[in-house]
Amino acid sequence: MSPTEVGVFELKTIARVVSFLCVDCKSLMAQIPNIMKQLEELTKEVHHLRLRQNMLVTEGAIQELAERTKRANNIIIYDVPESTSDKPLQRQGHDKEECRKIITCVSKKVSCDNVKLFRLGKFQAGAPPRPIKVVMKSKNDAIEILRNKTKLDKPSNIKSDQTAMQREYLKYLRDELENRTNNGEQGSDKIYKEYRKLNNKLTNLRRTARAVYENQLLDLGPKKFYSYIRQQITSKVSTPNILRNSNGQSVTRSKDVAEVFAEHFSNVFEREPLEELPALDPNLRATEVMEDIMFTESKVQAAIKEMNIDSSPGPDEIPVHVLKNCGIDSYLASVMQKSYDKGVLPYLWKTALVTPVYKKGNKLDPANYRPIS
Repeated sequence: MSPTEVGVFELKTIARVVSFLCVDCKSLMAQIPNIMKQLEELTKEVHHLRLRQNMLVTEGAIQELAERTKRANNIIIYDVPESTSDKPLQRQGHDKEECRKIITCVSKKVSCDNVKLFRLGKFQAGAPPRPIKVVMKSKNDAIEILRNKTKLDKPSNIKSDQTAMQREYLKYLRDELENRTNNGEQGSDKIYKEYRKLNNKLTNLRRTARAVYENQLLDLGPKKFYSYIRQQITSKVSTPNILRNSNGQSVTRSKDVAEVFAEHFSNVFEREPLEELPALDPNLRATEVMEDIMFTESKVQAAIKEMNIDSSPGPDEIPVHVLKNCGIDSYLASVMQKSYDKGVLPYLWKTALVTPVYKKGNKLDPANYRPIS
């Protein structure tokens, strides 16, 4: 190894290696902290400049919104002949009368009383008449005039009071339209006509396809038919969020709404009187004896197989696909057999989920709902 390599090998840090190999590097490394400090200051300055730029953009947007709000009540009327009188009051009276005629012609809903108006710019002999800025009573009056200005022979004589930014953007749009037109791009009226033509064609095709589909619904089965009918129903079945109880008080809690429905449905339920059951003839004798009913696993399995897998579960919340695929046929057969032998039905078998469906009338009245289980 050379003396230089031996010296480098004995150094423990990069700084010592650099100092050993390069005489000028030591002075340069001493400048690194100053350079890092200057870089940090420049970074902060850039950050402040960006914040300042964002603040200027925000301030400009706020000023623009304030200016547009200020001008919302104004309209500009052009080509109104100026009075030749030397008296300011007579000239102002002339302008008011001319503006009143124009505004009345456009809309009779807008009153011209107590409106402020003044000419824009300085008077110059031989120059076209200066536009008149009219300050309406409200923004709605200005909108009413602008919407109905087509009643005039020259609707362009009335315009909104636009800000400098709005005028600049409109000029940009006009220049862009002119450039596109000069480059051979079709005008908006031609494009719109082509769009309407294609849209009408698409509408006719959609109606034809829908009619064909509706004619085939009955052949596709009841599931498809009722699914399509449900999609076309605008009023969805849902439990109301508020209801009026028997005392006339409004209830909003889900539990209270359910109790109001339960009370009403139980009151209107008619129980058949057991006393009016027809008496059996004592001389009547059965010729055949009914055999005991046996609930076997195969019978339960066959009954489950016929169940519609799309049926909603009952209060036990067990869906049909669980009954079909979980192999509980033997347990169900055992429960059914014990229930039949003892003459007792399980409590859940005698319950159902009831959904109140709105019929008509006041939606706060539970009498205007029918129970569907």
